[in-house]
Amino acid sequence: MKSQKEEVPKLEEGTRVSIVYNGDVQESYPAQIKTVFAIYLVDENGEVIRGTE
Repeated sequence: MKSQKEEVPKLEEGTRVSIVYNGDVQESYPAQIKTVFAIYLVDENGEVIRGTE
């Protein structure tokens, strides 16, 4: 699989997101997710905000 990096907008504390990843989390502090497939902004109900899909 080819690695592709895209710019992720700066998120403010309290911004709700949904992250799609391969399930691996590194045991470090803070925890790190190594393989991320997608990051979506979500509303207070956990629904993806249109335009970020």
